[in-house]
Amino acid sequence: MAVLGTSGLTNVILSILQAERIVSQMNREVVALNLLDMGPCGDPLSWDVKFRARTAAGTVAETDAAPTATSHARVKATLNVGEYSDTAGVTGRAQAAAAMALNPLGIAGGVDLMADELNDAIINVSETLGNDFYAGTGATDHMAGLAIQIDSSDDNFANVDTGIYTEWTSVEDAGTLSALSFAMLRTTITNIRTLSGKRPNIALCKPDILDRIRGLFSTFPGYISEIPVNGTARKLVSGARAVYCEDVWFVDDPRCTSNVIYFLNTDYIKLRFMPQFTSQTYAPEQIAAEIKRLTGETIRAEEASMLVGRALNGGIVPFIKRLGPTGNQENDQVIVYPQIQMLRRNTHGKLVLS
Repeated sequence: MAVLGTSGLTNVILSILQAERIVSQMNREVVALNLLDMGPCGDPLSWDVKFRARTAAGTVAETDAAPTATSHARVKATLNVGEYSDTAGVTGRAQAAAAMALNPLGIAGGVDLMADELNDAIINVSETLGNDFYAGTGATDHMAGLAIQIDSSDDNFANVDTGIYTEWTSVEDAGTLSALSFAMLRTTITNIRTLSGKRPNIALCKPDILDRIRGLFSTFPGYISEIPVNGTARKLVSGARAVYCEDVWFVDDPRCTSNVIYFLNTDYIKLRFMPQFTSQTYAPEQIAAEIKRLTGETIRAEEASMLVGRALNGGIVPFIKRLGPTGNQENDQVIVYPQIQMLRRNTHGKLVLS
């Protein structure tokens, strides 16, 4: 296998060419990725959180002076992005042997061992990211998972003082697993609406919890494999199932925290990923020339621009870094920089079952 170089442009091209496959693979592995809107961010992820501080509107007579202008408080929330990575490595000997191996039809050739190893690395990264979506500690390159993002304590999460801004907390209810009921689910949903003025639209739980919710129906309508989220139909992946009750879509995920149901309002939670390049990093002509060098394929500059745009608009912006050879072994690194962004923490909640 030829050494293709380790330049920044090469890494960008590798990322662009692999983007759709990586997004597809990660979506298949991580249930939540298909349910939340995604977009780019910097490091740290930084955003303004607005808290109610305006003077309540009142009535005025026609001859009264205009009310004095007031405004809500705007506070900067910040979180460091996570960093998840794995490396695929294949020796020239192994790659050559795989390329000459017989396929199921008995014909030699066609096996790209590096592509297969890279796919395994992507799955590995996806599995860790999927676990940290719930359990991430927010420390040392881990994303902040739902377990710490959805919390009722005075924790100054994301550097916002919850002692001052009490809206920067979530509903946290307790219940008994054996006594789970529609009324219990309804109570948490109502508490979220009371706290925030908004209702959750999806809830995430382990499969055994969803089975218990199914058991509450006198006539079960059946599991659903596609649900509406923020105006678009989202297909459930990795065998996930959904049940609709109390105007909320309950979705199961084996990676979810045990004995916890997370209630989310998807208008106010986003997945953010830090890209390692933008549409302005390299000129389209440079990208087209590098694709020609790497793949032998000739494309127009306009097509190169479209490839970059499609990669950046896929939500997850993965980065493939060619590390260069170690002896006769080629090494490619997969890197993803994600974080969960809570726009309004009080629009979410959790029910902890003992």
